[in-house]
Amino acid sequence: MSAKAHNRRQAAKLRRLLQRAPEEITKEVKEALVEAAQTVQADAIKRAPYPELKRALADKQAIGIQSNGFKVVMGFRTKSQLKRNDVDYEPAWVEYGTKPHSLKRRSFVKGKQIRVGSGGQHPGTPARPFMTPAAEINRKENRRRVGDAVNKAVKRMVRNG
Repeated sequence: MSAKAHNRRQAAKLRRLLQRAPEEITKEVKEALVEAAQTVQADAIKRAPYPELKRALADKQAIGIQSNGFKVVMGFRTKSQLKRNDVDYEPAWVEYGTKPHSLKRRSFVKGKQIRVGSGGQHPGTPARPFMTPAAEINRKENRRRVGDAVNKAVKRMVRNG
């Protein structure tokens, strides 16, 4: 078994243990997880490559934080959550870049078809990551923060029987 698979299995065991614990014991762990995600989000906003994107990330909350018990999933809103040309989808285009693609001659704005330019070919855009570096830079501190909260919760569980 690889180290990564072992870590995942251990994390799943710990998650099951904490889910059985009373809420007052595990409250700190949940708060630490959300705090860690918010730290990454704030750092990603600082690292965004241009001001309009920073505003979109801060104002529209294009970075979603989903806390589901003892697991926090963080990432960009998806196409299914947003309209394709919505400004909130732009962060993913910036983070990962786009392939060269053809431009349509027509587009829909507020349900009405309008003519947009003469079509043509978009050259694509290079990736300008800001979210991944934010997660990597904060990884050590976030692991420490969540680890401390888990240790406190486990000690309380042992003390309370």
